[in-house]
Parts: sequence; C-alpha cells; structure tokens
Amino acid sequence: MPYFAKRLVSMLVGLAIESFGIALITKSNLGTSPISSIAWVVTLRFPWISFGITTFAMNAIFVLIEVILLRRDFHPVQYLQLAVTFWFAATLDVSMVLLQWFSPLHGGCTASVCC
Repeated sequence: MPYFAKRLVSMLVGLAIESFGIALITKSNLGTSPISSIAWVVTLRFPWISFGITTFAMNAIFVLIEVILLRRDFHPVQYLQLAVTFWFAATLDVSMVLLQWFSPLHGGCTASVCC
C-alpha cells in the first residue's frame, strides 16, 4: 500500500475513533467538547436534526469565517477541510446510532455508590 494511502486510511480511522469517543461521552451525559457544544445544543433543541448534520454545519460556518478572515491567503486546497468534516460528521451520526441503546441512569443511587 502506498505511503499516501496508509496515511489517508489512518486519518479516516482516527477520525472515526474520535467521533465514536465524542458520541460516547455525549451519550454518557458527561458533557461534550467546547467545539461540539453548539452543535449538540442545536440537536437537543431540534431533535429531527442529527448531531452529525449540526456538527457539519458548524464546521462549514467555521470554514466560511476562515475564508473571510484570510481572504487571499486562503488557498483552494483548504476546502478539503469540508471533506474531512463530512467524514467526521457521518461517522458521528453512525456512532450515535450504534450507541442508541446506551442510556445511563440520571442521578439517584446505584448499588453502593450515590451520585
């Protein structure tokens, strides 16, 4: 396998693992990362919009802001950020579906440990 292909596969697998981690921590009710918080709040307010879609939309807005700020210093190759964001958002939605069954207890006591 060529070196570039190995790097690409490694990046895609790493992003999938990262998205699963974000889905897990979010489903665990432990909070979410600051960069994902706006997308999560939008998803909570509008449940018919998935966490992945709101994450993609927020990151697309960030890229747009980057284009505005950098103007001539923004190079077309930097639009590849959107492809990476799309992959991340898609795997985030898949992770949320895979963890759909996971619903931790909300407060109260379990066994000998009180929350």
